Amino acid sequence: MFLSSLEIDVSNYRGRTWIANPYRIHQRLLMAYPDALAEAQAGRLLFRVEDTRRPPRILVQAPLEADWPQGFADHPVLLQVQQKQIEPSLSEGRRLKFLLRANPVRRSNDTRARLGLLREQDQREWLMRKAETAGFRPLAFDVLSRGLLKSRGNPAKGRSVQTHLCVDFEGLLQIIDPQAFAEVWRNGIGPAKAFGFGLLSLAPAGAGR
Repeated sequence: MFLSSLEIDVSNYRGRTWIANPYRIHQRLLMAYPDALAEAQAGRLLFRVEDTRRPPRILVQAPLEADWPQGFADHPVLLQVQQKQIEPSLSEGRRLKFLLRANPVRRSNDTRARLGLLREQDQREWLMRKAETAGFRPLAFDVLSRGLLKSRGNPAKGRSVQTHLCVDFEGLLQIIDPQAFAEVWRNGIGPAKAFGFGLLSLAPAGAGR
C-alpha cells in the first residue's frame, strides 16, 4: 500500500473550489494512476481531506504508486507532495491509535435510502457494529461531528448536489482478527468512500498524532 500527503494551495480560487468538492477530488486523484486506470482496476483508493491544517492537505491511500505530477499536470494546486510505501504490523492483540472519518448511516425501512445517524450514541453504536465484522475492538474513542459535507457532480451529466453526514472517530483500538482487520484497513469502513470517507489511519499506541 502507498500513502501520500498532498498539500493544497488555497491561495487562489481554483484551489479553494476544488478542495471543497469531494466529487472533483476523487476524479482528479484517479488521474494520477498509470493509463488513467479506473478505481476497479487500481484497487480501492481512499482519501481524507484535512482542511483544519494550514495549508490543508489530502491523505491518499491506494495499492498502486501514484504519479502525482502526471495527475495534476493541468491542475496546478499542489504545494508539496510526499509518498511512501506502508505495511503496518497488524498482529492479534496489538493496540493502535486510529482516526476514521466516516459516514454513519442506517437504511430506511420504507425506501431503503441511507439516512445519517445524528445522535452521538447512535454513531458510537454504528462504529461498534462495524468493528465486530472488521476484526477489531474500539477500546476508547472520541466522536466529533463535522456536519454535512456537500459534493457537486458534473452539471453536463445532470448530477445534483449530494450531501453526506461527516463524523470523525479518534481513539484506541485492539486487533482481534488480523486477517479481517487487514482487509478493512485496505478497503475502508462504511459508505461514501468516493467522497472522502472510510480511510482508517493508524499509529503506534504510544505515538503522538
